[in-house]
Parts: sequence; structure tokens; C-alpha cells
Amino acid sequence: MGTESRRSRSRNWRAWLSEFAATAVLLLVMVTLFRGLFGAGSFLARAIPSQEGRLVTDAVVSGSTVGLLIVSPFGRRSGGHMNPAVSLAFWLMGALSGRDAAAYAAAQLAGSVSGVAVGRLVWGEQAAHPGVGFATIRASEHIPWEAVFASEAATTALMLAAVTFVAARSRLALWLPVVAGSVIAALILLVGRWTGGSFNEWCAS
Repeated sequence: MGTESRRSRSRNWRAWLSEFAATAVLLLVMVTLFRGLFGAGSFLARAIPSQEGRLVTDAVVSGSTVGLLIVSPFGRRSGGHMNPAVSLAFWLMGALSGRDAAAYAAAQLAGSVSGVAVGRLVWGEQAAHPGVGFATIRASEHIPWEAVFASEAATTALMLAAVTFVAARSRLALWLPVVAGSVIAALILLVGRWTGGSFNEWCAS
């Protein structure tokens, strides 16, 4: 009994650390992407001058990164939530214990801060450039907060509906990385220009 308990605790710690690592990588990629798209003197910013082109690039890179992280060793060990809303949904479904859900949320927060901190070390002052802003998601100043709230709530609900629908069906589970990445990319394209599309990211500044 004691051996089994120790093994269970070991699996939990590995899952939590994997969730931390996956979230840190996601945020590091986002800081790097924002530095490329909006940083001063960036080749990528010159190559993609339009806001529409940058939004598409953001959507494709974000969705692809999430999908790849889900199938990475980190994602296979933890489930690749990288979002407290996803962990909450799995807890409500009974697929995650309350203890694990709380630990996942803590790991995601710590991972997001760590990923941004590493991005600051890698890119220096460019990470703090007003256009980059440590990859902080900001809504358009012309959009009222009520609309931002409603939009983010709706897109989060749509994302969770798609993810949980696929995850709950064994015959579809193989497609979860593709579905999650595609839905995230589509929702960023749909609302990103107005709300920033932060429904799948912990953002730190």
C-alpha cells in the first residue's frame, strides 16, 4: 500500500512538473512570436507588415504550438492543459481530482511567469518593447469591457466544448491535438483583433 501511494505521488509530481514545463514553453514561444511580429527592427515584422497577416501568423503559430505540446512528452504525461479553464473542466467532469486541478492551476501560473521571464532573458529589452509587451494580450481600446467579457467567455466555452467532446470519446481522442490547435487558431482569427484572443493563455507582464 505504501509503495503504491509513493508511486501515485510520483506520477502526480511528474504530471504537475510537465504542466509547468509545457506552459512555460508556450509562453516563451508567444514572447518570441510577439518579438518577431512587433519588435523594433525585426525581419518578420518587415516581412509581415499588415495586421491581418500578423493575426494569421499568430493564429497558426499559437494553434500549432498547442497541438505540438499536447503530443510532446510533457503533454502526454500531464494531458497538456496549459489553461486553468481546461483543468477546471476536467475536474468538473470527474477526470481530475480537486488536488490535481489546484496543482495544475498553480503549475500553469508558475510556468507562464517562468516562460515570460526566460523570454525576457533571451530577448532583453526587446521583450519589454511597447509593441511586444512581454506578449501580454490586450483588447482593442475601442471595445467596451462588457463585449470583451462576453467574447472571451463565449470563445472559452467553445474551446472547452470542442476539447471535452473529443477527449471524452476514445475513438476521437487521437485527434485531440489537431482539434485543440485548429479550434484555438480559428478563434484567434475570429476575435483576436478585438479582444486579443487570450482564452487559451496565461499572460504575464
